[in-house]
Amino acid sequence: MTTVSDQETMLILEREGRKCCAGLLQDSLVERLRGCTDYLTLGVDTFKDKISMTQAHIPEPHAELVYVVDLSNGTFHFTAKSYPTTGQEIGLMRNTTLENHFLELGGTKTMILGCHDLTIFNHRSDAKATGWRLDVKRRFKNLATEYKPRWVLHHPHTADKKRTLLASWSGLAEAIPSVESYAGSGTFSRKTMVGTIAMTFRKSWRSRRLAM
Repeated sequence: MTTVSDQETMLILEREGRKCCAGLLQDSLVERLRGCTDYLTLGVDTFKDKISMTQAHIPEPHAELVYVVDLSNGTFHFTAKSYPTTGQEIGLMRNTTLENHFLELGGTKTMILGCHDLTIFNHRSDAKATGWRLDVKRRFKNLATEYKPRWVLHHPHTADKKRTLLASWSGLAEAIPSVESYAGSGTFSRKTMVGTIAMTFRKSWRSRRLAM
């Protein structure tokens, strides 16, 4: 029987996810997007029964991929979620190549975070982190400190409370003083609305130069 390593599997998923992005980005759409922005980020999840929320238990194998597209030349940069929620840590194929969370966009050093990756910078989660979680936190923070990103882009699945990500963003700003601007996307559509979309949006981005 032929076995496939996690690294080989991630390469296969990267290729298939890239095909999904390319299928979406038809010439007419790309032309319209170029009038608004230089870069586009796209999240691609493999199939799973539940959305990746903190309280969701997702044991089946899955991956959460992120692509950054340079609309001027059609090139792709790939990364994927590295720090799962506790409910998905058995099923998630983690991105262990932490270096691919960092890239330059238009000459500006940038850090890309998948959904729960932002929790790496949440001080409240530090006390609970042990084993590989503690190792990922330390490695990621060391890479970020060394790289000194000025922009951070975040791909949450949902964000419906103004304080959902506040502690993590505050921890990130404290840990990486080089960061000038950050922004997060996400679906504001849960049945029980605790905040307003305007309040949540204000708590999910800070910008001196990053156009929203």
